[in-house]
Amino acid sequence: MEKSTLPRLGLIAAVMLAVAGCTAAISKPLRNQADETIAVSAVRENPRPYMGEIVIWGGEIIDTTHLPAATHIKVLQKPLDFQLQPRTVDISEGRFVAVYEGFLDSEIYSRGRKVTVAGELTGVESLPIGETQYAYPAVKVREIHLWAKPPEMSGNDYYGYPYYHPFHPWRHYPYWR
Repeated sequence: MEKSTLPRLGLIAAVMLAVAGCTAAISKPLRNQADETIAVSAVRENPRPYMGEIVIWGGEIIDTTHLPAATHIKVLQKPLDFQLQPRTVDISEGRFVAVYEGFLDSEIYSRGRKVTVAGELTGVESLPIGETQYAYPAVKVREIHLWAKPPEMSGNDYYGYPYYHPFHPWRHYPYWR
């Protein structure tokens, strides 16, 4: 190889790594079809104008139910960040149900996991929450992205290393004796 091709190969490799690190949760063609202005709360109140529209919504899984030909995932909507990942905030426009044609394991798609769904609005399903009925906007899933679980941490792992306050009762200094 010539010396001039080595920097080009390095540049190409760097660009490929950067592009690979920026892959989105939902494919570009589907992102281009989606209407980002449609809110869960608006569909709950009046679903008819939104029937057949493509949306990208996300949030935290509340429950996963298996039906003979589909899996229903109840999701508490959360705002999405620039990567389409649900943010960890105490803000929500309500709940929606993602209808996936096929089987998704409820042990994997479990309560508390973050999910992003892209699909077609098919209406509203009235499902119980305790003693009341709740209108869940229904999204027929075209693409679904389950986000990785955050690492589990104990109280001492908050800073990434064991934390000891200098006046902690179990911390022994020679001058305490």
